Amino acid sequence: MLAPHHGSRSSSSPVLLNTLKLRWVLVQSGYRNRFGHPAPEVLARYR
Repeated sequence: MLAPHHGSRSSSSPVLLNTLKLRWVLVQSGYRNRFGHPAPEVLARYR
């Protein structure tokens, strides 16, 4: 899955992730981006 909205805090709800049971998630992010995406909470959900 391509992570929605670069992995912002509101993206990829636990319900969505549990329903899809993904093996891989790709997160688009820039080196040292000013928004801090992907958010640590979202990375924890993906794990």
